[in-house]
Amino acid sequence: MVAALAFVADPTGAPADVAPYLAALPAADQARLAAARQLLGSWSFETPTTAASLEHPGDSAATALFNTWMHFFLTRAMQDEYTAASFDMWRLDDNFLVRVAYRVLADPGSMIQSTLGQPILCDDVTTPATESCTKVICKRRSTR
Repeated sequence: MVAALAFVADPTGAPADVAPYLAALPAADQARLAAARQLLGSWSFETPTTAASLEHPGDSAATALFNTWMHFFLTRAMQDEYTAASFDMWRLDDNFLVRVAYRVLADPGSMIQSTLGQPILCDDVTTPATESCTKVICKRRSTR
C-alpha cells in the first residue's frame, strides 16, 4: 500500500492507468494521499487503546486509516466478481477476505495477471477499462 502511494509523488514505473488517474486528481486529494503514505509509512503496527500507551502518536490514526482503506480495497477489488456471481461477498468470513487481499498485495505474481501486469482481481469487470491494483489502492474513498 505504501509503495503504491509513492506513485503520487512520482508515477514513474506505475501501471499505465495510474499516472492519468493521479494527474486528474485535485491537488488537495494528492496531498491527502501523500499524507496517508507518510502516516502509514511511519506506522509501528501497534494499535494503542489509551492515550498513556502512545509511544507512536500516529499509530491510532494509521490503524484507523488502514482498516478503512482495507474495507474499500476489498470492495473495489472483489465485489464486482461476487456481484456477477449473485453472491454477497460480506457473507464470507473476514479471515478469508483478508487472506485474499494479502495474497493480492504480498504475492501478486501468484495470481492471474491483467494486461497491466497486476492481479486481474483488481480489474472492475463492469467497466471497459482495465484497472490495476495500484490504481485501486490510490482511489479516493468517495469514488467508485
